Amino acid sequence: MANSAESLEPGEAHDALESVEQVERATARQAVGPRWLSAAIALLAGGLFAAQALDPSDRSIAYVLAIVGIAILLSYGRDTNGAALKAYTERRGRTATALAIVGFALLLLSLFAVAIVLRDRFDLGWAPLPVGAVVAALLFAVDESTSRAYLAKHGAERGA
Repeated sequence: MANSAESLEPGEAHDALESVEQVERATARQAVGPRWLSAAIALLAGGLFAAQALDPSDRSIAYVLAIVGIAILLSYGRDTNGAALKAYTERRGRTATALAIVGFALLLLSLFAVAIVLRDRFDLGWAPLPVGAVVAALLFAVDESTSRAYLAKHGAERGA
């Protein structure tokens, strides 16, 4: 191999560029957590909503278990948390990202209110269960979408 860029052969330059691109793809895959982690967090978050179907004395236990579970999973995936969100922020800007997060939080709060109203006003004790499932699906879909966009930006594909 040559000592300077001026004397690089085209094949050497191509190989060097390919090596850099491989490292970038590998780094992007490592920066995005595995699907099972996203799914588990989404299911636990949906469980917080579905817990409204439980007796009041059992809700506290469900909340604690779900929150502790989410905390454990987030600490497990601490090296990957936020990579896709950072890429989304870079692409859309801070203001748009903040508005999207606030809007999504309001949507989740509205779903929580719907679950409680259906349970209490209309005596539909089971209503929080499908609301919890919708929340889990929404959270997973948002994470999957942002992760795919991040990986696509780096020419990588998500692992398991």
